[in-house]
Amino acid sequence: MLRQLSLHRFLSITTTLILCASLCFLYPDLGIAQTSKAVLSTTNYEFGIVKQGERTGQAFRVRNDGTGVLTLQLVQMTQPGMTARFKPEIAPGAEEVVRLEWDTSRVKGQVEGVAVLRLNDPLQPEMRLVLKGTVQPSIEFQPFAAVFLSAFRGEKVESSVRILNHEDRPLKVLGLEADSQRFTATVQTVEDGKIYELHVTARPDAPLGSAKESLYLLTDHPEHSRLRVLVNMLIKSDVYANPDAVDFGQVQMTELNGKPGLLDLLNQTLVIKTRRGEMQIKSIHSDLNFLDIRQSPPQGNAATFRIDVGLAQALLRPGPISGSIRITTSDPDFPEITIPVRGEIR
Repeated sequence: MLRQLSLHRFLSITTTLILCASLCFLYPDLGIAQTSKAVLSTTNYEFGIVKQGERTGQAFRVRNDGTGVLTLQLVQMTQPGMTARFKPEIAPGAEEVVRLEWDTSRVKGQVEGVAVLRLNDPLQPEMRLVLKGTVQPSIEFQPFAAVFLSAFRGEKVESSVRILNHEDRPLKVLGLEADSQRFTATVQTVEDGKIYELHVTARPDAPLGSAKESLYLLTDHPEHSRLRVLVNMLIKSDVYANPDAVDFGQVQMTELNGKPGLLDLLNQTLVIKTRRGEMQIKSIHSDLNFLDIRQSPPQGNAATFRIDVGLAQALLRPGPISGSIRITTSDPDFPEITIPVRGEIR
């Protein structure tokens, strides 16, 4: 009986092995997991220089060297104006195109746009296709459409910006539009119809403090007849603080309790300077009892002082931060400097 059972088991195992071998011979892929494999010759394309508003793009060829179907799914576009067209599936051994296009109306300068696609390739689950180059606006400000002026009151300080016309059509600057007690402005022609320079000068009697104002270039361009330039100004007295205010923003008590090191990141730094030799800081006081104020150098005369302003966590209470720091000096014309302090404790 035992011999018959052994013979029966032997014949059963042998039959199973023969059947498996026959199936593998007839269907060689049976039992082997089918996987996709994406192959690209390149994932980056540099399009050089294009004018703002033009469309640019590239066709990226993707080949599937795997045994299973390759699937593609768009996950993200990193820049406005980008679009992608592709077939969501690529058969084994086949090749398809992923076509990226970019409408450059909303970007300028040196730019890089990335299309991120998710694949079912186990070795390459994500594919990043990159377009990069320079988008040149029709009218360009160099270095940008803003000027920055920092001057002592009565001091003549000038800043300039260049305007470049990249169009074939000549550009005429017809005039300036500005109404300010802080600066004057003029336009100089460098190359008629192509290149201009805008010069902005601080008025000698400009009010003290910082300000942001605008001026406009009036042109004959049908679409850009009024070009805005931002004017950032800081007019300083002979003794001044920079910055002229302390702003802690919104401070979250729960975050401070959970991350003690965060308190150091909230510290603000003021620089007190005089351009009339040296002076002494006699005292520093505040109507906010939770400020931690430190002075460097701590005593004596100097032309520059550093004031570090922090928060004493144990004294903090929810509510707005609204107060000031009063600094008394030995300068007879500027005996006291008041620094506003603002923010909110939540």
